[in-house]
Amino acid sequence: MALIIDNALPSLAKLSKALRDTNAINKETSSAVADEVRDQFTSISGKQKNKFSRPSTFWIKMFKSVRPVFSATSAIVEMNRAIALRYFGGIVRPTGGKKFLTIPVNKAAYGKSARSFPNLFVFRYAGDGPNGKAFLAMQDRKGDGVGPGKKDKLTLMYLLLRSTKHKADKSVLPTAERIKQVMSTAISEYLKRKTQ
Repeated sequence: MALIIDNALPSLAKLSKALRDTNAINKETSSAVADEVRDQFTSISGKQKNKFSRPSTFWIKMFKSVRPVFSATSAIVEMNRAIALRYFGGIVRPTGGKKFLTIPVNKAAYGKSARSFPNLFVFRYAGDGPNGKAFLAMQDRKGDGVGPGKKDKLTLMYLLLRSTKHKADKSVLPTAERIKQVMSTAISEYLKRKTQ
């Protein structure tokens, strides 16, 4: 007759309990994927500069927007919808009753609303295309008239566009394979902690 002592039963009970806690599992996976997405945004922001050779504030905003959302039935990572435009591509049109998008063309305008600059006026440059290009501009006034005079210095601040078209860029987010790997590692580490 042999006496067998099974040491694994307490560990199996812990494992079973950990597997039943789907809220905790989903918290672990969504948090791990959120961290991976933030790492991706940090990596991109370190490599990219805006057209004025300044660090992009876009990726800082995107980094701050990432948050894990979880429940017993789901594990989600939320982020700013601007990432969807980068990832899938698409057309951007003005909202809120506005007719034009304002695209900064001057360093001083970058990251600021056109409303932050008083006395902007529309300036149309006729040399490009059938209708030319429209800009919001400002001037150093030498005279009293409306619009630029002969001695006034004109500074273009924003290009006015009715829409912009963006190409899809799948590299802004981790690949599906990488996300699966991150989730698998998170679950493995969670179960290891719970069964020790």
